[in-house]
Amino acid sequence: MSRTLESEGIINQNLHVVQGPQVAWYNHALKVITGLETKLKEFRVDIRGESPEMEAELGPNYLQNGPAHRFAIIVSPDQRSAPLIHEEFSFDRQILDGVFLNAFPAITIATGIDSLYGELDDSCPKYETIEDLLSIRKIRIALDSPSDFVAKTHELVRLNKLLTKLPSLLIANSNALRALAGQVPSDLGSYGTEKEYLLRFAELAAQEEQQSAGKVVPIIPKRMVDLVRSVGDIRRYNLKCLDYEHDVVSFCTRLFDGVAIFREDDMGRHTIDVHHPDELDQIREIIQRRLGGSQGERRTYVIYNGATQPRIPDSEHVRFIDLQDPAEVIKYLTKNELVVYDPNLLELRMIQAEDQLLLQQGVCVADMNKLERQRTLKKVSYNGNILLHMLAEAKRGIEGHEEKFDATLRWLSRQFKEDAWRAFAALAVPADPDPSVAKVTNWVLSIIDPTDYKRMLTANQRGLEHLFARAEPHVQAYIVKTLKGELPWAYKTS
Repeated sequence: MSRTLESEGIINQNLHVVQGPQVAWYNHALKVITGLETKLKEFRVDIRGESPEMEAELGPNYLQNGPAHRFAIIVSPDQRSAPLIHEEFSFDRQILDGVFLNAFPAITIATGIDSLYGELDDSCPKYETIEDLLSIRKIRIALDSPSDFVAKTHELVRLNKLLTKLPSLLIANSNALRALAGQVPSDLGSYGTEKEYLLRFAELAAQEEQQSAGKVVPIIPKRMVDLVRSVGDIRRYNLKCLDYEHDVVSFCTRLFDGVAIFREDDMGRHTIDVHHPDELDQIREIIQRRLGGSQGERRTYVIYNGATQPRIPDSEHVRFIDLQDPAEVIKYLTKNELVVYDPNLLELRMIQAEDQLLLQQGVCVADMNKLERQRTLKKVSYNGNILLHMLAEAKRGIEGHEEKFDATLRWLSRQFKEDAWRAFAALAVPADPDPSVAKVTNWVLSIIDPTDYKRMLTANQRGLEHLFARAEPHVQAYIVKTLKGELPWAYKTS
């Protein structure tokens, strides 16, 4: 069996185990979405309802219906704490967390009798070009159930509102229902819809009366009793929260071999303290600088993989930056204050660069102790390793005085020119306080510097999985020990 990050206990841990009646409920939803069913009697699912076992059975992306229609299946509230196996977009986890936070009581009740499912609808019918991604501004997911639990609950709520406004519906016969249909208050929503709804009840009441020789049948109370038997007491929960929306601004995706989209209206958010109006001018100046001009001048920046995608020319409001030009990417991140450079990372990055040097020469670094590593390094030539050279120069440049760090970075930029980006990428950390923007920034940095395995694990897990699968055994051993914090010479990082 090949070694994987999952077999090493690093990813896909604490998935929810689907068994017993939940298997049938899962199949109900899966069949509605895709027409597929699983033959498995037990399997694990992540927060979205995706299963590694079912992926092996039904193929990758089996929860997708069409080129741009991704679905989620929920069979238990316990999925809330499960990881996300495959992150298609950087906002996926945030949306799913929002669904559970927003509707946890309703999810708990609904999944007691059936599953829930819903599409992560981004209003983009297809992903044919990178430009299609620019239309993604809002994600909506509306959960439903194969057994009509959600629909029946909404109907019970609807009838309850009608009875509150028109109490005589409780004893109305078919003729009275027809008359009341014309008295529906406007505050109950669409007048035409509610009127037609009551007229359908009038027709049902007329049929019941005909069968019972003219006896009045309380058709609406009868329907409500049937609904209560199916869904329970609606006063315990609110299913409106099963509809969830999330605004999207900056994000990244693995589609098209990797794309990051930064929108200027999402960069550099600031909170204004109304108790200190003297700060307003300064804050306006900061915001104006961070946003790059007036409201109409804001731009979108798309960082894409030019190795596999055709060159895309800039437009008036969209600029495209090729990942194959890492110096330009770093320049953009720096200029827009998306990253800062941390002098405290110098020591750690030098250690990691030394480890990479040994790994490139086939040395099994993971099996060494600290002394063995030091002895081996003394036998290795650093010549030609530009990153180590730059980091060493930066360390000498500050000489324990961090206030010299900015000047040292400027010197590196002048001295090493086209190679300086390597040191900048190694020392960069996200500057934006917004976690969603910081995540996109970290994803970009993980593409430029794929040797920071901890950053890859949090921001680009799928990229790390592919890197691990292609790596030599001695590199795999090193990655595992790095991620588990088991290297005796490594500095601990967050």
